[in-house]
Amino acid sequence: LEEQNDELHEVLKTEARFGAFLESISTVETNQLVKTGLKAFREISNSQTAWLVYFESESGHELCFKSFNSEFRSVPNTPYLGNMHEISRAKRWNNVNSMSDKTEGVDAGNALQIPVQFDGKSLGVVILEVSQELDSRAKRRLGNYVEAFSNALSNCISYQAALRQSIRLEEINKELLLADQNRSNFVARMSHELRTPLNSIIGFSKIMEKNKPGNLSDLDLDRLEKIHRNGNHLLQMINNILDMSKVEAGEMNVAEEMVDLDELTGDVIDMLQPQAEAKNLFLHKEFSEPGLTTSTDGLKLRQVLINIIGNAIKF
Repeated sequence: LEEQNDELHEVLKTEARFGAFLESISTVETNQLVKTGLKAFREISNSQTAWLVYFESESGHELCFKSFNSEFRSVPNTPYLGNMHEISRAKRWNNVNSMSDKTEGVDAGNALQIPVQFDGKSLGVVILEVSQELDSRAKRRLGNYVEAFSNALSNCISYQAALRQSIRLEEINKELLLADQNRSNFVARMSHELRTPLNSIIGFSKIMEKNKPGNLSDLDLDRLEKIHRNGNHLLQMINNILDMSKVEAGEMNVAEEMVDLDELTGDVIDMLQPQAEAKNLFLHKEFSEPGLTTSTDGLKLRQVLINIIGNAIKF
């Protein structure tokens, strides 16, 4: 009973240590995870030095870390030969002899190479410098630790990849917002620049339509009417584009002024009369009293009336 109690007590202690290990590797910081893992591997295997050759997820380059006593650092490479990618893809542990570590002045001796894999994906290789072969119990315990470490390392890699992707998406989103802002500004400016000469075309064509000298034929007047009508239509399209781009750019303002409603509605009828006549319709304005005015944005009210009456004619 005493022996069984001792064994049970040892099992509970081992499980408690493993639980503490699982808690300690629940991090998304790669260096902290590797430092904790290599220290635990060294304690289980009674090894003085432990290494991790880790495959960088995007480039596949090998990154090397070394744990020695209380020291932990990143190093260029290990004193062990062999293709680490092939060793990691293998599903067996290898006992190998190392070359002397000239930089540290320590003969590494025998080493145990353990592939680090998760869900069939090679993540790296753990190398433990051991003085003697591990017994079956120590191997099982070490295997559990390496498996848990592999899971944590995979989670850490996924998190780092998602973080990098999030940063990239944020940068792309900023570029898209800037491009959209530039587009809106460009459309607003170009629409404004287009309206100025177009208004001149509409104005002069309207003057010529009056044919005061009487030297224009009916065909010429018909053509002028088409120029005037199409110019107004194009102006309406440009106004729609300009207003939309201003809204997107956050620059839509209402400019209040005193507006003569008789004059405004007369302009709207003149603009839409050709469309109405094409459908045998007649536009007529009627006010309860003359000289009505209101305080509003004349251009926007004009656009509202054009849209409403234009839809009425169209449908």
